Amino acid sequence: MRLFDQSLSETNLARTLDPVSLEATLDLSWNYLEAGRFDLLTSHNREVLDIDPNFAWGHAFLGWASARRGVTEEGLRHAAKAARNDDSSVILGFLGEIHAMAGQRDAAEQVLGRLRSKATRHYVCPHEIGALQAALGRYGEAIDSLEQAYQVRSECVAFLTVDPRVDSLRSNPRFQQLLARIEHRH
Repeated sequence: MRLFDQSLSETNLARTLDPVSLEATLDLSWNYLEAGRFDLLTSHNREVLDIDPNFAWGHAFLGWASARRGVTEEGLRHAAKAARNDDSSVILGFLGEIHAMAGQRDAAEQVLGRLRSKATRHYVCPHEIGALQAALGRYGEAIDSLEQAYQVRSECVAFLTVDPRVDSLRSNPRFQQLLARIEHRH
């Protein structure tokens, strides 16, 4: 709904009330990412990693934010550590996206293959696959994956209106049609 200030206020309050809550930490990171506040995403996750240097999600978000700022070596270092500590499809997707941002297409394609392979054994939200496909410039395939996420009623599609990982798709008419269907359904 793009109510970023309200959302950030609520997640900051939750973190204040329970400063060791990993859920509040994750929610705040997602809110910073979706609001496009990458400087705050970076500083927040540096603080998180000062508390727990092995927290995979802290490394994943810091890696993505670093790569987004053009510091891809640092981004890859953090994302690789995150992927070693947690086999989440979201974290794996972040790693692939960072490889793509770093111009390492082959490595990004390998991660995409890992996600697809994982999807044959466990649920992988098609949104994660679509975000990586978008990072690779495979726009038609990315929208196909996001359409699939919509068809299976994935909770992830609710965030398509604000997810910066799919910004490259925003002007695509098929993506615009998908957003209109999502907004109509809600």
